[in-house]
Amino acid sequence: MIDENELKQSFVLEKALYYLSSLPDLRKDNTPDINLKLDEIDLFLRKCLKLSEYYDYLNTNLELDLRLFNDFSNNKILKELLNRSHSEGDIFLYIDSNILEKGDSKDIRITIYRKLLSRLVQKFLDPNPNISNTIMSKSYREYIFNKVKLAILKDYESLSITEIPPYRIWDKKNRKMIYFKPVPINQEINKLKGNISKFRENKQQIIDKYKNIILNYYQNWWSLYKKTIDQKYSDISEHFWYYNGIHIKIAISESFVKTPSFLRQTELALCEGKKRNNGEGFNIKIDDKIHTILFLDDYFGEDYDLIVELGLDLKSFKEDSRGRLNSSIDQELQEEIFDLFKLNYDDTIFEIFSDKMLSIMGIHLTTLEDELGIQYTPDCKANVFKIIRFRKKDTVNFENIERYRKKDEKVIILSSAIIPDIIKKRYEKDENIYLIDIYSFYQLIFKNPIGFNVVNTNAIIKDIMYPFLKEKLKNKEVNTRLYQANKLLYKLKNCPEGIEGWKKFEDICIEIINFVFKDSFRNYKIKIQSRTYDNLDIRDAIVQNTGERLWKELRLDYDAKNIIFEFKNSAKEIGKEELIQVSDYLEKESLGRIGIIFSRKGLSKSGVEKQRSLLRDAKKLILVLNENDLKDLINKKIQKEEPEQLLEIFKFDIEISI
Repeated sequence: MIDENELKQSFVLEKALYYLSSLPDLRKDNTPDINLKLDEIDLFLRKCLKLSEYYDYLNTNLELDLRLFNDFSNNKILKELLNRSHSEGDIFLYIDSNILEKGDSKDIRITIYRKLLSRLVQKFLDPNPNISNTIMSKSYREYIFNKVKLAILKDYESLSITEIPPYRIWDKKNRKMIYFKPVPINQEINKLKGNISKFRENKQQIIDKYKNIILNYYQNWWSLYKKTIDQKYSDISEHFWYYNGIHIKIAISESFVKTPSFLRQTELALCEGKKRNNGEGFNIKIDDKIHTILFLDDYFGEDYDLIVELGLDLKSFKEDSRGRLNSSIDQELQEEIFDLFKLNYDDTIFEIFSDKMLSIMGIHLTTLEDELGIQYTPDCKANVFKIIRFRKKDTVNFENIERYRKKDEKVIILSSAIIPDIIKKRYEKDENIYLIDIYSFYQLIFKNPIGFNVVNTNAIIKDIMYPFLKEKLKNKEVNTRLYQANKLLYKLKNCPEGIEGWKKFEDICIEIINFVFKDSFRNYKIKIQSRTYDNLDIRDAIVQNTGERLWKELRLDYDAKNIIFEFKNSAKEIGKEELIQVSDYLEKESLGRIGIIFSRKGLSKSGVEKQRSLLRDAKKLILVLNENDLKDLINKKIQKEEPEQLLEIFKFDIEISI
């Protein structure tokens, strides 16, 4: 199994540099232990290739699928790497070609390692934030580059190469060819050693002025957050997430490469995240060193449960940042209010809220008994919509929606209940039916597709949400269910797809099952079964079927004494192979003939065909949910709706298709 530390970027970079630097000595090593040392490098590279972050990078840059080869001494690998070197104008190409021709397996193997390890390190030097999620100072970047170059030259020196060959490059600025004479290799090695020795990795303490700026800014944030709540929303103050306590974690780093989109391009990047304390007030933790390199994923890890939100240039940052504070607080509180509203609204308040939202969208309701909405176009033509309201008790499925379809008539369905994504997608291109629920309005307000502004949002909060919440939450304890759900949604959104995120995805899926379905079963029991990490479906779960309604139907129709859940973290749609695998598990009489797969992308066309054939020919029902469906399950639980309604839609859709 892969150790947790081995998943960290800092570990991979450190090991890649260490192994790369060891290659010259290994090339000269003729002791019996040499194979063990080479096998250690082999194992490291194999583990990296099991993580999609590194596999995808190497596969793309080398145009070579390394998983197809059983060992790294295969001369076919070196041939492909030499082809790549040729296209890149490698001046040492002839030396590596000679190694291939001589056919010495040890030299071939070490040469392949050199090319793979140096390319792996290059990933961390890449300025593209989509490739490298690191913040690195210019001096440290040069330090790593020099270490790589030194290791490569020393390896060529171990092959008795005495000089760097002559070469020429095109000078774009001056539009001419520049020629470089041969250089003694030991001369360049000594130069690189001198540059490396000059670099001091000692981490510089940040000066007190910067530290005070940070402390003042977040102390002001905390004070203004509480003050705004006390002034505007005092009746529900206890229900705001950071009101009783907040923990802020900060790290400082000299940045050189372009930072991710949620950070500013700075010389000094401030990364911060917020976490609720339980009534401990304001608490800030500053890592008071300027890091020459900062791995964001390593520093803001899963265990701390923080969101990296902000980057600041401390050299130009002003203590007077009232505009920044006000903007941050307004956005924070608007979303918190809406979260509270989502958790507590009922049919009556949803009708008032949805009418207000339709009005903002330019759709005005008539007073006719047969409810209509009218929207005037810029040329004064009228679009007329028939308004249909679904209550929380109503079942939102294809059958009920189709009841309202009429030729040449536009229909808006306003649903207090959550409309599953599978249904929304079916009708998203239908110009005659518009499906709107609370999450549709959330997109309109906070994703701003139709020009909503802060004034609109504040008016909605002031006129509708806050008066309702003030009555609803009176003398009511803080509900942690929404926070748990939001944590799950955040984890799911940020979980890497493919092998890189296998461990996170399986843990998230177990959490989702527990959060969503625990209350559906009598004496809830779940058994986790582990398998090897080299599969994308790392672990499955089996839940004892002691439920009612849908679960009882599944017991009767499919002998489902137990429910098997499978997890597929593939970045692609899953197909018939994954369904066959689950189908094989369902041969056991103790399980029954029902399986539920949690996936990222859902089913491919071949998967749908296999799903139908398994139901038709083997009476096995396998439901496949994608990432949006998992979000729907969580949201239905938040709204105190039955998550099983979503499974019923999938079940009905499959059963009527055969």
